[in-house]
Amino acid sequence: MDTRLIVGSLAEAETECLVAVVLDHGEKQKNEPKLATKDAGLEKAVAELAASGEVTGKLFETVMLHHPQGFKAKRLLVVGGGKAKNFTHTESCARPRVPLSGS
Repeated sequence: MDTRLIVGSLAEAETECLVAVVLDHGEKQKNEPKLATKDAGLEKAVAELAASGEVTGKLFETVMLHHPQGFKAKRLLVVGGGKAKNFTHTESCARPRVPLSGS
Protein backbone atom coordinates (compact mmCIF):
# COMPACT_ATOMS: atom_id res chain seq x y z
CA MET A 1 0.00 0.00 0.00
CA ASP A 2 1.27 3.43 -0.94
CA THR A 3 0.21 6.15 1.52
CA ARG A 4 0.77 9.79 0.56
CA LEU A 5 -0.03 13.14 2.13
CA ILE A 6 -1.32 15.41 -0.64
CA VAL A 7 -0.92 19.18 -0.56
CA GLY A 8 -2.85 20.93 -3.31
CA SER A 9 -5.94 20.08 -5.30
CA LEU A 10 -7.37 16.79 -4.06
CA ALA A 11 -9.49 16.50 -7.20
CA GLU A 12 -6.28 16.06 -9.21
CA ALA A 13 -4.90 13.24 -7.04
CA GLU A 14 -4.70 10.02 -9.04
CA THR A 15 -5.15 7.31 -6.42
CA GLU A 16 -7.09 4.14 -5.67
CA CYS A 17 -8.76 5.70 -2.63
CA LEU A 18 -8.86 9.26 -1.28
CA VAL A 19 -9.79 9.48 2.42
CA ALA A 20 -11.58 12.49 3.93
CA VAL A 21 -12.38 12.99 7.63
CA VAL A 22 -15.70 14.57 8.61
CA LEU A 23 -16.19 15.97 12.11
CA ASP A 24 -19.45 16.63 13.93
CA HIS A 25 -19.63 20.31 14.95
CA GLY A 26 -23.17 19.99 16.35
CA GLU A 27 -24.32 20.01 19.94
CA LYS A 28 -25.50 16.86 21.72
CA GLN A 29 -27.89 14.93 19.42
CA LYS A 30 -27.95 17.53 16.62
CA ASN A 31 -25.29 16.60 14.06
CA GLU A 32 -23.52 19.25 11.99
CA PRO A 33 -21.00 17.43 9.78
CA LYS A 34 -18.09 19.41 8.32
CA LEU A 35 -14.86 18.37 6.64
CA ALA A 36 -11.70 18.46 8.72
CA THR A 37 -9.94 20.10 5.73
CA LYS A 38 -10.82 22.86 3.29
CA ASP A 39 -11.32 21.68 -0.28
CA ALA A 40 -14.13 22.94 -2.53
CA GLY A 41 -14.55 19.65 -4.40
CA LEU A 42 -14.66 17.57 -1.24
CA GLU A 43 -17.03 20.04 0.43
CA LYS A 44 -19.46 19.65 -2.48
CA ALA A 45 -19.32 15.83 -2.36
CA VAL A 46 -19.74 15.73 1.42
CA ALA A 47 -22.50 18.37 1.43
CA GLU A 48 -24.70 16.10 -0.68
CA LEU A 49 -24.05 13.15 1.67
CA ALA A 50 -24.70 15.31 4.74
CA ALA A 51 -27.95 16.72 3.30
CA SER A 52 -29.23 13.18 2.79
CA GLY A 53 -28.23 12.20 6.35
CA GLU A 54 -25.83 9.55 5.08
CA VAL A 55 -22.86 11.35 6.66
CA THR A 56 -23.15 12.73 10.19
CA GLY A 57 -19.55 12.83 11.37
CA LYS A 58 -20.18 10.20 14.02
CA LEU A 59 -17.09 8.35 15.18
CA PHE A 60 -15.99 5.53 12.83
CA GLU A 61 -18.89 6.11 10.41
CA THR A 62 -17.79 5.36 6.85
CA VAL A 63 -19.24 5.99 3.41
CA MET A 64 -17.50 4.88 0.20
CA LEU A 65 -18.16 6.66 -3.09
CA HIS A 66 -17.02 4.90 -6.26
CA HIS A 67 -15.81 7.10 -9.13
CA PRO A 68 -16.62 10.38 -7.32
CA GLN A 69 -17.62 13.10 -9.76
CA GLY A 70 -14.92 15.72 -10.31
CA PHE A 71 -12.10 13.58 -8.87
CA LYS A 72 -9.37 11.50 -10.50
CA ALA A 73 -9.42 9.15 -7.49
CA LYS A 74 -11.20 5.85 -8.11
CA ARG A 75 -12.89 5.96 -4.71
CA LEU A 76 -13.59 8.50 -1.96
CA LEU A 77 -13.82 7.16 1.59
CA VAL A 78 -15.53 9.54 4.01
CA VAL A 79 -14.70 8.70 7.64
CA GLY A 80 -16.42 10.14 10.70
CA GLY A 81 -14.03 11.52 13.29
CA GLY A 82 -16.59 12.15 16.03
CA LYS A 83 -17.22 15.42 17.85
CA ALA A 84 -14.96 18.22 16.60
CA LYS A 85 -14.31 19.49 20.14
CA ASN A 86 -12.86 16.08 21.09
CA PHE A 87 -10.83 15.51 17.93
CA THR A 88 -7.09 16.06 18.31
CA HIS A 89 -4.01 14.92 16.43
CA THR A 90 -3.16 12.56 19.27
CA GLU A 91 -6.65 11.08 19.31
CA SER A 92 -6.68 10.57 15.54
CA CYS A 93 -3.38 8.68 15.69
CA ALA A 94 -4.72 6.40 18.43
CA ARG A 95 -7.70 5.25 16.38
CA PRO A 96 -7.70 1.73 14.95
CA ARG A 97 -6.38 1.47 11.40
CA VAL A 98 -8.32 -0.11 8.57
CA PRO A 99 -6.03 -1.33 5.78
CA LEU A 100 -6.97 -0.34 2.25
CA SER A 101 -5.82 -2.60 -0.54
CA GLY A 102 -4.07 -1.06 -3.48
CA SER A 103 -0.68 -0.40 -4.93
